[in-house]
This record gives sequence, structure tokens and C-alpha cells, in this order.
Amino acid sequence: MVVPREEASAIPASDPPAWELFASDGASVSNPVAVSNPVAVSNPVAVDPDVSSANASDPRDFTASVFAPEVFDPSVFERVVSEDAERERDEPLAPHEPYRPWVLQWWERSAFPMYLVSVLVTCFATVRATKLWLADLTIPFQYANDAVAVQAHFKTVLETGWYEFQPFLGAPVGQNYHDFPQADNFAMIFAHVMGWFTDQVGVAVNAYYLIGFPLAAITAVWFFRVCGLSKIFSVALSVLFAIAPFHWEKFENHLFLAAYFPVPLALGLIVMAIRGESLWGVRRFASPWRGHRIVGFFTGRGAATVSIFALMGTASSYFSIFTLILLATAGLAALARTRAWRRFVGAALAGGVLVVSVLANMFPDILYSWIHGNNVGALLRDDSESERYALKMASLILPAPEHQLPFFANLRATYDTAYPFPGERPALGLIAALGFLGLLALIFYRLAGTRRRSRATDLTRDALTMRTTLRYLALLTLMAFLFSTVGGFATLVSFFTDVLRSWNRISIFIMAMSLAAVGIVALMWVGRLSLRHNLSLAQSRMVAGALAATILVVGIWDQSTGKAVPAYASVQAQWQTDQAWIDRMEAALPDGAAIFQLPYQAFPESENINGIGYTDQLKPFLHSTTLRWSAGGLRGRSEVDWASLVPEETVPHMVADLAVSNFEGVMVDRRRYSDGGKGIEASLTEIVGAPALVSLDGRYSYFSLDSEMARLTASYDASRLQAARDAVLRPVFVYAQRDMDFGTNASRQLLWTTKKSTAALTLDNARDVAVAVQVNMVITSPSQASQVQLTLNGQSWVVNLSAWASSSVTIDMVAPPGRSDIEVKPGPDAGDSTDARFAFAQVKVVDPGRENLAQVRIP
Repeated sequence: MVVPREEASAIPASDPPAWELFASDGASVSNPVAVSNPVAVSNPVAVDPDVSSANASDPRDFTASVFAPEVFDPSVFERVVSEDAERERDEPLAPHEPYRPWVLQWWERSAFPMYLVSVLVTCFATVRATKLWLADLTIPFQYANDAVAVQAHFKTVLETGWYEFQPFLGAPVGQNYHDFPQADNFAMIFAHVMGWFTDQVGVAVNAYYLIGFPLAAITAVWFFRVCGLSKIFSVALSVLFAIAPFHWEKFENHLFLAAYFPVPLALGLIVMAIRGESLWGVRRFASPWRGHRIVGFFTGRGAATVSIFALMGTASSYFSIFTLILLATAGLAALARTRAWRRFVGAALAGGVLVVSVLANMFPDILYSWIHGNNVGALLRDDSESERYALKMASLILPAPEHQLPFFANLRATYDTAYPFPGERPALGLIAALGFLGLLALIFYRLAGTRRRSRATDLTRDALTMRTTLRYLALLTLMAFLFSTVGGFATLVSFFTDVLRSWNRISIFIMAMSLAAVGIVALMWVGRLSLRHNLSLAQSRMVAGALAATILVVGIWDQSTGKAVPAYASVQAQWQTDQAWIDRMEAALPDGAAIFQLPYQAFPESENINGIGYTDQLKPFLHSTTLRWSAGGLRGRSEVDWASLVPEETVPHMVADLAVSNFEGVMVDRRRYSDGGKGIEASLTEIVGAPALVSLDGRYSYFSLDSEMARLTASYDASRLQAARDAVLRPVFVYAQRDMDFGTNASRQLLWTTKKSTAALTLDNARDVAVAVQVNMVITSPSQASQVQLTLNGQSWVVNLSAWASSSVTIDMVAPPGRSDIEVKPGPDAGDSTDARFAFAQVKVVDPGRENLAQVRIP
């Protein structure tokens, strides 16, 4: 007869060592054996339902000692059971175990209280670390840098249902985010759901930031359980993972990355894969019933794999790439160890699910690019950024920025300022740093060949499993570090793509694995201590609880840094000031009025102007519901980049162009001018009069263009104004393509350099008719080629180049409607042109037919 694990508590047995009970709770018995001589066994003892099985062949195995491998007579067993049943009816037996509180029984028999405690402790630690009682939840916690762009996304979703198009930005054509392809759509789905309950951006953004803490704790508990940790250690370490320094550093500035709760789920599948376990399968039921196949299919391990990787592919592109790297490592390691091709193919299929998920989320962007042409200018990255934002070991193991302990805080600040490439200042925290160093030490220990060989009788199956898991975590951690460190494999990846640059973000994967390593070591230590001192189950639990509590308290103290506390007061004051300013503008202007913002600043990811970040131009939009704004259009297309040409004109010419383009007025951000905006405001005042409005804090001023529009209407007929409007809003531009490197020259001007001897430039004409233009550019040849040939629609221009100096070139050409390629290749007399390369700077298109409407003015 075979006795399942859940019935073990009814089997009489001698008291097992506490080490067996603490080895790993929650697993199932894989090798049940027959019960022998059930009548002769005495001293019944309760079995912890959390205890996992051990190998029956192990002499130290509890199940082997209880279920001795002797032959027994089933008839005798049935007779004994019958006699026991009759005796129980007449005289109930005394209980086999002492009374335990219902809370303890609930904790042992159900996983729910484990997750509940993790969430509650995480919420407490989060509120304490962030001082949440000081917050106004209707106002975002951060109001600068990329956080403003995220808030603009959320506002767009709340207003339109999705984030890809915002008609009130990038006036007059609107902001189209298809030119910035990404798969990070989970936050947008959350914002869409929040739109059912609120229209306030601050509420939605803050809710997503805060909910990431308990979600990270829940998924971390599951991952730690997969790694074999007990419930108490899983809870303690999950809290530390939820309030990781990574969370404070990303904050609402990188809100999509701060919601890293899918990471433990992916890591759980990766650990299963490296163990050689299947990632696929259906749930089977002991008693088939109608519909059990469908239920089993959608609740089995295969369904879980698809769900987890679909979630990961929807949540973060970066995390998806990191998952694929570690999953490939796990699959290859398991294949090399077991030669089980079926499991390897299963891991590969799981990776395919993740790839499909990412591509499905990006499909609208891919389709838009295919229809409208690729926009290279929207996302300009430098190949070297893969090392600038790479991972450094010192950064990981040093204290987190703005640590509570002044010495630690100063040490970290000194490192980040005095040493190159601080990147995004990743840190693991004290507990995880110890686990990280321990995993690296384990690799060295095993490679050095100094490990002590334990006898088979010295270790239970659980201990062996945990040791093996520890080695797997060490391998995965090493691979993650080798990919992300300065000069690591990520640098090799940058030779093929510059889209991935912030490899330091894999640190949250490293932290999860490092915390799991701490838990495994702690659990093994408790087991050895219990075995060595023959501790009872209650005593062992007290030791484990005390150790877990110590890890938790020390970790919370260490990770609750100054970065965790937002600048509530200053953010609230600035938010309210900006809201008051926009309220005044909306009260004074008609609905739908278009406002041109000065100074012009390209979007996204452009350099600061007078110390002000590029996202500040989006702040007026966050507070507005009726006005349209020129800022926020994604650069790289002529219908957006027209705004970069207008400020380069004389002020009278600029004012005329903006008025003919139906802009209601101009808003000047004085802080972005070195002179406080005095020069531009004086020129505007001379043309259109004094500012109609000035913000209370003195940062913004608004100039109406009504008088200029009246002058233009009186001076020109409608057809002439329409032609001028088309010339202003749809100019001709030249752009680089992806087969070029982007950089800057000695004058910090944008430089396009071909990677091969042949390349192409894009001539973009957004008008419906061909336009005769002049293309001005400065050409050099890093390979010292003597000639370059440019070809457009069969017409070619050959330019002789100087070997030691740049060549300024002006070419007259006719730009056909839409986008056209200008082919670049060595000229016919260039000599050996195999390795020829060419660099282009100061590329500018002049439209001789564009009229200056400022020339006619009414006295």
C-alpha cells in the first residue's frame, strides 16, 4: 500500500530531526513507500505539512525511517484499521499532536497567509520609507525629467484611451508616438483602467507606482518558494526585494521599470528550466469530470508559462531582453548536463512566446514605420552608451545612494562623482550584496577545486537540491554580470544595435537571485544548527524566525534611504503654481487655441537648455484641457521638425510664420534663456506689444499674435497665405538612415558617418508637390576618399573632397513628394573605395520659394 504525504501525520513514527522539517516546505513526495508493521510502531508525531520529501534511500531520510522497506500483509492492515474504527466509536482516541492555535495551523496548511503577511509588511515598510503620510496623492510624487513624459502618457490615455496619439501636443499635427517603438504597454493598460475611476494624472501615476511594491512582494514570494525557501524566509526576503534601492532610483522617473514585479515570475521559470524541469504541461485531476480537459489546459504549467512571458513582454522591453539571455543560459546549461533535448526545446519555445509577446506589443509601431517610413531621428543613441550605462561591481556592492548612515552616504556620493560612468547608480543593498558576493565566491570555490565532498548520508535530498539551486543561481548571476558589466558582452551587442544601452538595469535580476542565495544559506544553516544541537521543531522554528526577522529589520533599515522620500512640498508647490498659470491662460484664450513655445527644444531626449530638461516643455500640457501646444512632437519627420526652423529666423519673420500657421500666441519660458528671456521678449514687444499674461512666479510670459494675424489678413490674399502656411508647416528635410553612426564633431554639431562605402540619406518632402530646394552640407571622409557621389532619382552629383579638410557643398535638387533616398557612394575617381566612409555635418535644406511675410508691414 502507498501512503501519500498528506496522510503521513496519521502514521506512527519516531520523532524526526528538526533539520528534515526545515529543509524545504511545501513540496510533494516523489517516492512514497509502503508502510510496514503499522501495529508495532509507537510514539505518534505530527508531521509538518510544509515538509518536502527526501530520498527514501537516504538513511537520514525521515520517510525512510517511518516507512521501512519490509513486506506487510494488507489483510492485517485492513483488520487493524477496522478495529481502530470500532474502538473510536466506543472510546475516542487521544489526539496525536498537541493543540496549536488556528493561526499557526492556517499558516502551515495554506499559502494565502504567507502572501498576505508579505503584502502587509511590504506596505508598512513602503509607507515608512516614503513617509507617505506627507503626500498629496492627487499630485505626482516627481515633477521633473522623464517623470513628466510618463505623466503626459498617462494623461493621453486618460483622455483618449491610449497613448500613441495626442492631438494637443506637437501642434498642429499632434504627437505621434508610433515613431518611438516600445513594448512597455502594461502601464498604459493600467492607466486605461484607472480612467474608469479618475481623470487625475497624479492619482493614476501614483497608484501605479505604489501598487508595484506589494505586487513585487507577491511575485518574489513565489520565486523564493520555487528556489526551495521556507515560508518565513520567503516572506522576509520578498519585502526586501519589494523595497529594493532599484525601486527608489527608478521612481516615477522610470515608472515602467519601477514596476518590476514580473521579474521574479520570469526568474522562477528560468530556475525550473535550468533544473531540467518542463515548462509545459496541463493540469491533471485525480477524478476526471466534465470539462476537466479544458480547465486543465488553462490552469496547467504551460498556461502559466505563456501567461508569465506574455506579461513580461507587455511590461518591459528591457526586462524581456534580460529574461531571454538568462533563459538561453538556463536551457543550454540544462542541455549540457542532461542531454534532454525535449526540455531544451521546451525552453526555446518559452523564449519564443516572449519574443512573440514583445513583437505583438510593438506591431502597431512596426506597421506604422512600414507604411510611413522609418524615423531614425526620433531615437538618437550613441554606441558608447552601452558602456556609459553599464553595470559595475563596485556600484552594486557599495551602499545605496543617500544612505541613512552619513558615512555610507558620503562614501557612495564620492564614488558616484569621482569615478567615471556612474550610470543610473544601481545598488543591491547590504543583504543582497552579501548574497551576490557569496554566489561569486561559490563559483571561485568550485573552480578552485577546494570544495569538501560530503558523504551521501550527510545530506538530505532537500539539502542537495538547495545546494544545486545555489550553484544554478551562481551561474545565472555570473552570466547576468558578464553581459551587463563595463566592457562585457553588452559592448559586443552594441556593434549591432544601439537601442539597448542601460544594461545596468539587469541589477534587479541579480538582486532577486542574490536574495534567494541568502535565504538558501540561512535555511541550510538553521538545519545544520538544529541537527547539531538536536533542537526540537519549536526551537528550530524560533531560530529560523529570529534569523529571518533580523534579516528583515536590517534590510529595511539599510534600504530605506533618502531617495525613498519624494520632495513632496516642493513638487506640490510647483505643480499648483503651474496649474494656476495654465488656468489663467485657458480663461483668456479660446478653446483649441495653439500656443508656440519658446525656446524650441527637440523631443525626445535632447540636451538641456540653460539647465532645464527637455520634458519641461510638456508641463503646460499636463495642466491644460483646452489648449494645443507646439512642444512634444517626435522629431525626425518634416511635419514636426518645421518648429526647429522658425526660431532660427529673425523675430519679425518668426512672428509672421507663426501667425500664418494659425498660432494664437507665443509663450516664453524665461528660465531657459541665459538672459532670463529679456532679449526675445524685447523683440516680441516691439512687434506685437507687451505680454498679455505673466505667470505669478515670473517664469512664463504670453504674447498674443492677434495683431500680426490681422496685418497678414490685410496684406495678403487667402491663396498666398495658404501657400506660405504650407511652406512653413511642411518644409523639406534631409535625414540620416540607420546604416550610419550618430555623433558630434569638434563644434558639437550633429555628425552622420557611414558605416560602409555605400549608404543613403532620406529626403523628406511632406507636401503633395515637388519642391525645388538647395541642400547645404559639410562632407568629410574619415577614410580620406577623394570623391563622393550623391544620386537622387537617377541624377548624380560628384563632389571632390580634400584629404585634410572638410568640404562645404551646396546642391540644387528637386524633392519629389514623400520620402526619397539619396544614394551615397564613392565617386568614379575615388580610387580604392572598399573601405571608404563619409561624414556629413551641418545638413540644411533651403527653400528658395519660401516667402518672408514679414516684409510687408502696415505702419
